[in-house]
Formats: sequence, C-alpha cells, structure tokens
Amino acid sequence: MNTPSRKQGLDSDKELKYRQESASLISDAGQVLKLSMELINSAVVYMHRFYMYHSMFKFHRYATACTALYLAAKVGNDFRKYEHVYDACKQFFDASGVSLETIKEWKMDRENIFFDETIMLQTLGFELMQLTTFSIHFEPSVIACIAIYIALKWTNWKIPLSSEGKEWFSYDESTVTIELMDQAVEVFLDIYCDSPCRMRRTFDAICEKYKL
Repeated sequence: MNTPSRKQGLDSDKELKYRQESASLISDAGQVLKLSMELINSAVVYMHRFYMYHSMFKFHRYATACTALYLAAKVGNDFRKYEHVYDACKQFFDASGVSLETIKEWKMDRENIFFDETIMLQTLGFELMQLTTFSIHFEPSVIACIAIYIALKWTNWKIPLSSEGKEWFSYDESTVTIELMDQAVEVFLDIYCDSPCRMRRTFDAICEKYKL
C-alpha cells in the first residue's frame, strides 16, 4: 500500500509494527473500559482507515489509538469520559514500560485527543461503519468468505458442493476465488507472525481451547 507514511519514507515493516502497537493499545485499553469486542474492532478499523489518509509522522500512533477508541465508544452509544479513556490508556503504558515523557512528538492531554477526534471525523467523512482490518483491501462480503475459508482450513472441514454443483462461496460473492482466499490467508498469517507476543498468546489460547 502506498500510504502517506510510506510516501514520507517509513518502510512497510515499520509501518506494520506501528499499526500493531496502536491496535494493541486499543485492544488493551478497550478491555479495561469493558467495551464490547465490536466497539474495540471498530476503533481498530478507524485507526487503520485514518492512516490511509494521514502520515504517522504527523499523527502519533498512540494518540490516534486513544482518539479512535474514544470515538468508537461514542458512536457505539457506550460513551466514556475522556478521563476514563486516559486512565485506561495509561494502564497500558505502565504495563508496557512506556514512559509518556519519552514520547516527545506527542503530548497526551485533553486538548490533543479532542483535536484529533475532529480530524478523524473529517477524515472518515462521518461514515463510521463496522468493518475489519481487511476493509482496506476487501469488501465486507469478501471478508466474510475469507473468514469462513480460514476456519474451514484450520478445522479440516469441507463444505460439499451444492446440488447445483457450485462452491459455497459463489453464492455470497461472485468475485471470490480459491486463489483470492489463499492470498488473503497468506496476508493474515504474515500479520499474525509479526504481531506482538500478547496478541499471539491470546490467539494461540483460543486455538488450543478449540483444538484448531
């Protein structure tokens, strides 16, 4: 992806790492706030979409994470006060050993987060919908097929052809092919392998629980 950050010289691996750190903050702080997974996922998508229009050199990944979380809760009718979002994010920083004083390019204060909220709303055009991180690449119907395909592969299940001799995914989205879904699985696995250890442990625990 030729994002604004890439255009300004940030390499793809570093950008992916920064996106993952931002997503980790959203996930951890969202759980502290007891937000639903739907709202947490919405906040992650807001962050990803925001960086399709703005550079990480201009908007710090942690500031964007806090703003996205605050906004997702508000849009999802589960409003949380700024102070509560701040405290939840600070717990993440303390647990991760991140010193706010060392983040010279970002001052975490009330004015900052509300300023960022306005920019995020303008950037997303107020079209705030629940998607997934794959929303940058695929339509929701395609994402649904990919999710089912991954689950089938990991559980060694196979959906038989229909009575018309068609594959299951052809009924949902005519543009989906096995090749496309295989490519998407590779993208997912690459992101998973490079994700923070905490995220991998959570995912591995789910796989172990359900013998995936």
